[in-house]
Formats: sequence, structure tokens, C-alpha cells
Amino acid sequence: EPMTKLIETARNGTIRTQVLEALSIPERCPCSYPNKTHSSTRDYDISRLLPQDQQSNSQSLKSLDDDSLGALCQKYPSLTCLHLTFCGRLSSKALRYLGNLVNLQTLHLEGCYNFSEEDLSSLGGRLVNLQNIKLLMAPSLSDAGLFALVTPLRKLTYLEVGGSLELTNSFLEKISPSGPHPSPTPNLELIHISYCEAIGDESLDILSRGKHENLSSLSFEYCGTITDHGFTKLMKSSLGKQLLRLNLSGSDLVDGLISIDEESTESPVKLVEISLSDSARLSDRGLSRISDLCPRLEEINLNGCRSLSEEGFRKLIDKKMVLKKLL
Repeated sequence: EPMTKLIETARNGTIRTQVLEALSIPERCPCSYPNKTHSSTRDYDISRLLPQDQQSNSQSLKSLDDDSLGALCQKYPSLTCLHLTFCGRLSSKALRYLGNLVNLQTLHLEGCYNFSEEDLSSLGGRLVNLQNIKLLMAPSLSDAGLFALVTPLRKLTYLEVGGSLELTNSFLEKISPSGPHPSPTPNLELIHISYCEAIGDESLDILSRGKHENLSSLSFEYCGTITDHGFTKLMKSSLGKQLLRLNLSGSDLVDGLISIDEESTESPVKLVEISLSDSARLSDRGLSRISDLCPRLEEINLNGCRSLSEEGFRKLIDKKMVLKKLL
């Protein structure tokens, strides 16, 4: 619901007031993505550090201020994982405290909308051990700011951005060099971008032409228009053949692949998971083509694909796949 409000108000031009109202709702953003769990005793969700009687109340997170976070960082300087969710009282001053957590490997900032882009982008130069970063409901985060943040993070493997109204293909071009130019994010294994309307077919093409040797998971969830053209270019590229997980929920796919030629099938597709949920125009033919191209699929999410018929599902069942999960 918060993200729906954000996108709707952005279209109506009333973004400033309405977004603040949307962000005040203390529920998890619907575009959060499952990620690695952390077993270290130094990994903390911020709520676990609150008094016992407040830990079960998500509203208590909203009362966390800069000085409280500063005291927490001073008491636990060896933190490796920190989640800050809907902490509306935190300002850019809090980021200066976070910059002292030099051992931090995972940082999730969700709905913390008072951070300036300049201070946020400067974190990359201080938290050089960050491997996992999630920035959700950050409407003002731009291409330049995000690039400045991730460029110093040579260990970065997981990048998730959601709800940015300023993010465009310019950022993807900067992290997708071709030719002899080295990648600024050489260790990225997962890119997850959600609710960013400027991301679409061209974005898939840009990533397909760039260097992403370690990328195994790609998610463009509820972004701009992703059609059969963009999907076809991705799946015929070297990137498409190395991906293990692909999420194109909310896409405008119809027939899946425009064409399947011999060249495209010389190197087998490795996909084991694909989510096409809420791809309302996906046809039986499209599902059949995708399943033919991806024989290793173990999990398919087709929730909300309203154009699929019973016959389409029957044909899927008849295919020689090792499906373990069908949604």
C-alpha cells in the first residue's frame, strides 16, 4: 500500500506531501526481496536493541533519533548487519554515525526518507566492507548518487533499490561497461530494482551488453514496460544464459520470445527460478516458449497471470521439467 501511494502520487504531481504520508505507514515495503540470512551474533535488526517491552511494536522504530543511533553505534562498533525501517526521525546526521561502523557488511535502509542524497552517497567511501545494501522507498535517489555510493564498494554482491523516482538507465550504463573497461561493481551477484518506472526494455538491453561475470540473479519488479522484445534480447545474450534467477513481475510479456533460433539454443539457459507474477497479458504460447527455453526451471511464479488458460497449464505439466514449486 505505501508503494502504491508513492507511484500514484508521483504521476499526479503531488509527490512531496503524499509520499511522506505513505512512508509513515510502519509496514514492510511490498517490494522486499528474500536475501541471505545472517547467523553471526553481531548481526542485528535494530528492533532487537530496543527495550524488551518495545521489541514487538513496530511503531517504536519511528521514535529512534540521531543521538540514539549514535549511542548504539558507539556501544556496538563491531556490527556487521543493520536494518533501519521507517525511522522517520533519523536525519543525515545519523549517516555520519553509520560511517563509523567499518565492519558493516549488510545495510538495509527502508523508508528513512530524511537522508540527503549527498550524505547517503558518501557512505560508500567509509563502509568499504559492505556486501549487501538495500535502499527501499528512496524517491529522491538519483543515478549519480547511487553510482557514487556503490563505486567504492568493491565487495558489493547484493544491490536492491526500490521506489526511486529518479533512477534511470544512466546508472545501469555506468555499471555495465563493455570492451576493455573494467566493471565498477565486479562482484555483483544480484541486482534487484523495483517500482522504478524508467526501468524497462532498454534496461535489459544495457545489462545484456555489459560485463557482469558474477551476476546470477536479476529482478526488475513492477518497473516500466518490459515486453517480449526486451526479454528476447536478454535471453539471447551471455547474461541471459548465466542467470539462475529472474524476476519480471508486473511485466508486459505476451508471447515471451519473439523467436527461438538455433544460435540462441547452442548454450543452454541455466534459469532455475523465474517470476512472472502479475504479467496479465502472458499467453499460453508465451508460457510454452519460456518453459521450452528453460528446461532446468524448478520454480515458476505465475500468480496474477490472468490470460493463461487451463490448456496452458496442462501443456506446462506435460513438459519434461523438474518443477518443485509452482505459484
